[in-house]
Amino acid sequence: LLAISTDSILSFYERNLTDKVCFHFSGSFYHEDIFGLHPLMSFPKDSIHSIDNLKRMSFAIDFNEQVFCEYLSFFPNPRLQLSKEDKIFYHFLLVFSGNFTKYIWEFTKNEFSKRFRENSHLDQYLIQTMKECLDEKPNFTGPLERKENSLINDYNLLTKDRKELNNLFNAFREFREKEFNEICQ
Repeated sequence: LLAISTDSILSFYERNLTDKVCFHFSGSFYHEDIFGLHPLMSFPKDSIHSIDNLKRMSFAIDFNEQVFCEYLSFFPNPRLQLSKEDKIFYHFLLVFSGNFTKYIWEFTKNEFSKRFRENSHLDQYLIQTMKECLDEKPNFTGPLERKENSLINDYNLLTKDRKELNNLFNAFREFREKEFNEICQ
């Protein structure tokens, strides 16, 4: 089981393990001789998950179920079968939804702390937002949904001196308008 950086997997395998059955935990790497076993879970530095949480997480595998049953039957976890062609897009979706969400929330908490002295008031809002994300219905709200152009213009004026923030907001707006319409109907 190779729990090493994606960039190191192939060279480590070729130097040390070509005569062994190997599994790696990368969500984006594919090699026909090294089986991909990616946990659909976030593992921030210095955090430890409970055993129950680890048992509930899914694994994305890029090899057949027979291999899994032969070597990894001790993992009771649900599995998602991935083709080698889908691995990069699969991983992109996880980074897009997980890491980007965390960047936005850390930014928001920091801005709340600076401007309003504390960010604990965001807790219930975040909890409700996550419940809505887990719901099957697209529970969207806000000025992009209501097409409140005057408020959107106010946001742009407010962030005009913060180019990256302004660009990010407008990229989300464009994403909503061009890529997201079918989900929202």
